[in-house]
Amino acid sequence: MTSQHKELAEIFTPGDRIGEYYRIARRIGEGSYGMVFRAIDDRNGRTVAVKVISPTVSRESSTAMGRFQREMKVIRNLDHPNIISLFDWGHTDQGLIYMVLEFIDGHTLSEVVRHNPMDVQTALDTLSQLASALAAAHEAGVVHRDLKPANIMLVPEDDGYQVKVLDFGMAKVMVPLDDESILDLTREGAAVGTPRYIAPEQAKGKEVGPAADLYGVGLLMYELFTGVQAVRVNTVEAAVAAHVSSEPLELEEVDLVPSTVQPILYRLLEKDPQRRMQSGAELVAALADPQWQRESFLPDVNTSEIKLGPALGDMTGDFPGAGGLDKSDCGQGEEVSGSPEVALAEAGGVEELELDLAGNQPDPSKDHHSDDGESSRHQVDRDRLARQKRLKRDEWLRLPRTAGEWGEGAASVVLIPLTIMAVGAQAAGFDFVPRLAIALAAPLGAWIWALSRDSGDWNESFGRRGWLCCTVAIVIAHLLGPTELATELTRNPGWFLRPFDALPGMAFVESAVTSVSRQWAGVIFSLFD
Repeated sequence: MTSQHKELAEIFTPGDRIGEYYRIARRIGEGSYGMVFRAIDDRNGRTVAVKVISPTVSRESSTAMGRFQREMKVIRNLDHPNIISLFDWGHTDQGLIYMVLEFIDGHTLSEVVRHNPMDVQTALDTLSQLASALAAAHEAGVVHRDLKPANIMLVPEDDGYQVKVLDFGMAKVMVPLDDESILDLTREGAAVGTPRYIAPEQAKGKEVGPAADLYGVGLLMYELFTGVQAVRVNTVEAAVAAHVSSEPLELEEVDLVPSTVQPILYRLLEKDPQRRMQSGAELVAALADPQWQRESFLPDVNTSEIKLGPALGDMTGDFPGAGGLDKSDCGQGEEVSGSPEVALAEAGGVEELELDLAGNQPDPSKDHHSDDGESSRHQVDRDRLARQKRLKRDEWLRLPRTAGEWGEGAASVVLIPLTIMAVGAQAAGFDFVPRLAIALAAPLGAWIWALSRDSGDWNESFGRRGWLCCTVAIVIAHLLGPTELATELTRNPGWFLRPFDALPGMAFVESAVTSVSRQWAGVIFSLFD
């Protein structure tokens, strides 16, 4: 817990009040600069979410204060059923600034779809609601700039989900404001956003518009249908490189996306913002096209639900802590060095990164599924189900797919018995059961490690981690005493096979183990004798 979070935790405990009406229930989240509490409005018993920023941050970081003010102002001016609502704001005697938001009893998109893709109907309905929310924001002159699964809440309903877009702290306001400092929180040439979901022009620190949000929608669309992320890499730099590269993203699971809507996906993920959809309203129109409704069973999109709040105008003075920002402090704590510069998102920064990136994507102009009737559609459904089952299986057993992966898998198979022989030889002073446990520690540890990661990434699979852990264990066994190791390998090589002596073929296995063990011991003796 950071010093800012400790400060807030000391100020508020369950039962305390924020402002005149809001009674704290419990803490439900935290970001870089503050915390979010669940609270009760004593006037009507309504549950609300209270987002607070610590007094220290509000005094010392104009960037944090600017983002907090900007989020309040932006949300106040967006009135839409798929955008979180702002009810109230204020400050306390301790100097703490807070805003009172709609409490959303649901789950983040990342919790709903991680390795669990939505069915076609639900995914398209969710996407249409997100597009409708962005249409309202873009028409009001607001670019979100940080669309990611953690900022999309899904509230379960009888026939799907209600979408709520959260966290406008990174938003860009494109209309003139008297308080121009609110627009200048980021230095020219710097980038803000979450690396895995950042648009190419945004990652390069260039001017961004609504098209940057549409790129994020494309990444989210891919996750809705596939349950996996489009960019699965191990570092921030690699995530940014995947987006800024001129090569299209590699979409391994794209066949889980209905072929009739794949052209929309590819257009959303265009690296050139001029070739991308330009606004949420354009995406709403594309999804409402009768062609997609007929081919993909998309429900009608009710564009009449798009409601705008009052026009953004002079907002100075009407929020706690409002006022000009010291531009010398703008950007402090936002960016990390490198090329390009990337500032991690406020609410959690870069997420745990996974697989790898690569180059080519299928040609969006080509339909990869024939459309010759009911049998073709059934085949597509069967392929989709098969891919979903493979994704589930990959969570606990990732099978090799390339020559290199097969090589690593084979190395793991070979090194496991060698590890048992080497480590078991150094543990010869123990009884059989503890000796076997020590000998199996490395391969079993690698297997448990791989299972605990809940990922289909080969880098986190037993095929990769097995041979790595076994190699380390064998090296350690040699470092503990090569001559002692060689002596025990010669004296009692097949000790771990004795419980299986009655099984057919064990005589051959024991003979092979004995031969390998003694040749291994001979090499050690020749090197260290």
